Parts: sequence; C-alpha cells; structure tokens
Amino acid sequence: MKKLILVSSLCFGLFSCSTDEVQPTQRTTHSVIIQNTGGSPQVFISRGCVTTKQVGSNVSIYAEKGDVITAIGLSYSTDNSNNYGGTNVNVTANIKIIVDGEVVKEGVNWIAYQIK
Repeated sequence: MKKLILVSSLCFGLFSCSTDEVQPTQRTTHSVIIQNTGGSPQVFISRGCVTTKQVGSNVSIYAEKGDVITAIGLSYSTDNSNNYGGTNVNVTANIKIIVDGEVVKEGVNWIAYQIK
C-alpha cells in the first residue's frame, strides 16, 4: 500500500509539472502629450473603470494600450467693438494628441483616441 501511494504521488508530481517557462507580461507604456489651444482645456484619461482628469493646455502623461484619451477645448469669439475700442478676440480649440513623438490625432473642440 505504501509503495502504491509513493508511486502515485511520484507520477502525479511528474505529470503535473510543466516544463514550459511562463513569460511575464510586460506592459508597454507610451509617452503622450496633449496640446490644446482652446479655452478651458481639459483631458480625461480612462483606464479600465477609472477616469482621471487633467487640466492644462499642454498635458504630458504615460498611457498604456487600451487607455482612452478624451480632450475638450472651448472655441469662442468676443466682440469688443463697443468696449472702448478694444480688439475682438477669437480663440479656436485646436487639439493634438502626440504618442511617442508622432501626431496620432488632430481636431477642433473635442477629440478622443484609444492607445494601440
């Protein structure tokens, strides 16, 4: 009986072990710059179920594959002709998303991009 248990445990041990090496999963991060020339520039970064918000005309972040970046800016015009000769103001929210030094998306007022 002891021999049967010993042989059974040896067989189980030999056949249950895998000789394949498991490679660790490496996460690749990307350097991302979001440029926004509009008023009230905002950037939302969604990873999984969590969304974070950054505010600024130049936002630099690190992102991973699958992250979604949404950028919002405000375009507007102000007529100052009745304001003691003030000049009119025109602002356009030109937005660029740059990933690893390459422009991947451009737009006006609102754009979104998912990291590949």
